[in-house]
Amino acid sequence: MNIKKLKAKCVEKGYTAEQLAKKIKIGRTAMSYKINQHKPFKQNEMKEIMEVLGLDPVEMTEIFFAD
Repeated sequence: MNIKKLKAKCVEKGYTAEQLAKKIKIGRTAMSYKINQHKPFKQNEMKEIMEVLGLDPVEMTEIFFAD
């Protein structure tokens, strides 16, 4: 997972991690665990992040499936 790209996209779209968590209906703590790579994002969460941040399939792959 490429956290830097995810964070950059959040900044570009004007979202904090807490605001993004609310948009995808997960708690702030859960978002923190996922961003810090302690737990993976679920498929439905990735889909919602894609929609909220306006990610195209290439960006989604670069963020969620990067080594």
